[in-house]
Amino acid sequence: MRSHTPFFELQAGLAEPGCPICRLTVRALERFFAAVVYERVNDRSLRDAIRRAYGFCTNHGPMVRAARSALGVAIIQRDVLRAAATALDPEALGRGPIRSLIAQLGGPRSSDGPLKPGGSCVGCALADEQCAHWIGILAQHYPALRSDFQASSGLCLGHVRVALATAPAAIRPMLGADQRTIWARLEADLDEFIRKHDHQFAAEPMGAESDSWARATDLLSGDARAFGRR
Repeated sequence: MRSHTPFFELQAGLAEPGCPICRLTVRALERFFAAVVYERVNDRSLRDAIRRAYGFCTNHGPMVRAARSALGVAIIQRDVLRAAATALDPEALGRGPIRSLIAQLGGPRSSDGPLKPGGSCVGCALADEQCAHWIGILAQHYPALRSDFQASSGLCLGHVRVALATAPAAIRPMLGADQRTIWARLEADLDEFIRKHDHQFAAEPMGAESDSWARATDLLSGDARAFGRR
């Protein structure tokens, strides 16, 4: 079991600060987008999927740019612009007082209009796939990874939700108890950080609690890039 490569990848991720599912998912997305703009720019099925989705969502669009292939990005985004412009053809938009009145009354929703995507952002689809993969590895090997998990930063709130919803019943109580212990440690650091901002204790030097506010924000919010749009 311990020779399983994903096992070791997850174990290494648990040794780093922050949510390991977020980190491993973002790494997979970075590799994917680098391949999209360099090696797969002529992949017609992938280009079709991107065009149907009208490009990339707010979370994953910046990752395409960060892949740093101006030519690859230009070719892909030209497809998206052409598809969006076609959807805004006057015949598609419709004209007349009834359509205008409906719009003024608040309907239909913008998501149902002519620019409604015909598919998911490919980044979101991969993020969901990676999330399921890594949480599955965690659940499958949790007894062997438990000590690593207990010493880690734990999972972000979003990935805790997914893990507790999908892990086997035998694993959920252990995972939940360990996550609560991790959060208790973080809460203690927050308490100490807040205490040292009281004027009575302001002269005391900050210790490990100095970045607890940032760690709490990261763990409660997670990395937006690691999630598909909900």
